[in-house]
Amino acid sequence: MNKVLFYLLIVIISQKMMYNNQIFAQNIDFQDFKSQFVQKKLPVRYIDDANVKQLKTLPINYTHWLFQNSSDTRTISPVAGFDMKYNNWLAVFFLNYSDQNNQFYLCLFNKNGVLTDSISLDYNSMMYSESNTIVEIDQWNCIHVIDEVIDRGAGWFMQGNNVANYLTFYAGRVEWSRTTYYVDESGKFASGNGPRELVSEFLLTLGSANFEEAYSFQKIKAWGSLEQFSSPNAFGGINQVVFDTMKIIYEDDVHAQVYCHAFYSDSINWGMEVSQVFYVNKTFEEPFIDDMKVISFSKQMKYSCNDFHFSEFFLKNIDEHSFEFELTIVSNEIDAEKETNKAGQISGTAKFLTSDHAVYEGDCTLHFYFKGKSMVEVKEMNCSKYRHKDLNFNGTYKFATLSF
Repeated sequence: MNKVLFYLLIVIISQKMMYNNQIFAQNIDFQDFKSQFVQKKLPVRYIDDANVKQLKTLPINYTHWLFQNSSDTRTISPVAGFDMKYNNWLAVFFLNYSDQNNQFYLCLFNKNGVLTDSISLDYNSMMYSESNTIVEIDQWNCIHVIDEVIDRGAGWFMQGNNVANYLTFYAGRVEWSRTTYYVDESGKFASGNGPRELVSEFLLTLGSANFEEAYSFQKIKAWGSLEQFSSPNAFGGINQVVFDTMKIIYEDDVHAQVYCHAFYSDSINWGMEVSQVFYVNKTFEEPFIDDMKVISFSKQMKYSCNDFHFSEFFLKNIDEHSFEFELTIVSNEIDAEKETNKAGQISGTAKFLTSDHAVYEGDCTLHFYFKGKSMVEVKEMNCSKYRHKDLNFNGTYKFATLSF
C-alpha cells in the first residue's frame, strides 16, 4: 500500500474515533451523569443481592462517556452518590458485564466534574466469599479497607485495583484497620496509614514484640534510641497490647490527636491499663507519632495456674505498698452434692513486705512470693471459708496476658 494512502487512512480512522467520542461528550456531561444517581448521606448500609437486581441500568452512552470508549459494552447501574470534602463527589455503581461478572465501582470526581480516581471491587467475590473484609467511608471522607479475618476464604482474591469483597458504608470510625484508602486533598484514593491507623499499627506491632518496626512509627525524643526503646526497662517486656477504644479527637491538615484506651501486658514489668493521647505529625509524606501523653493508668497483672481446670489471679491498683486482688480457682472434680465443679474465690488487698513478698491478712492469710513479674507462688493459711473443703489456693501461678 502507498505510504501516503496508508497515512491518510490512519488519519481518517483517528478523526472518526475522535468524532464519535465528541458525540458521546456532547450527549452526556458530568451533571447529566450525576443526576442519574440518588444523592445520599452517610450512613448507607450494605447492598444485598435482591437490591442489586432492582437497580436501574443506564443507557450505554453513559458508559461510553465515562470510559471514553465507544466499543465498551458494559452497563452502569447507579447505587448512590455522595458529596465529599473539597467539593469532590463520589459515584457508587455496578458495572455489568454480559456474563454477569459484575464490578462494584467507586469513582471520585473533582468540583469540575473530572474523574480523578476510582476503586473497583469484584461483586461475586464480595457477595459470596467466606472472608470478612469491610470497606467504609467515614465522616472525615476517608476510605477504609478493614481485613478482620487474616486467613481469607478461598473465594477471595485481589488483582488489579480490586480491594475488598464485602462492602459497607457508615459514618462511624472503626476500632482498627489493616489498609486505608484516603480521599486526599488532590482528589486521589491514596493508600497508607491515617492517624488512627498509624497508632493502631504501632500498638499492634509493639504487642508483637517487633520493636524495630514499632520504633519506626514514632519520633519521640524522650524514648531515645532503638536500643533504649526496646530495653526491658522501657517497652522490651511488652508481649501484647489490646485496645477497645481508638478514636481521633482532633485533626487538621498538619496534626492529629488520637485517644486510646488499652491494656499493655508485660512479663518483665507490671502490666497496665492506660488511657492516653498520641500526637501524630502529618506534615511529611509518612506520618509519625511525635508525642504521647498519659491521661490515666493503673498497674495490673494476671496469672493462671495449670493445676486447675480454670484459674485466674488478677491484680489491680498495684503500687509499691500494696495491690488489690481477686483469686478464682475451679477444679476438674465435681461436687456430688451441688453437681458443680469444686471451686473457690477470694478477694482483698495485699501489702508488700518486700519487693517480692506480699501478704493478705483478713479472716485468713495468703502469702504471695513473686519471682520477677512472670510468676508468683501462692500459699494459703486457713482459707477454707472461701473454697471447697477439698481444695486450696496453693500453687505456682504464671503470667497471663490482660484482656477486656
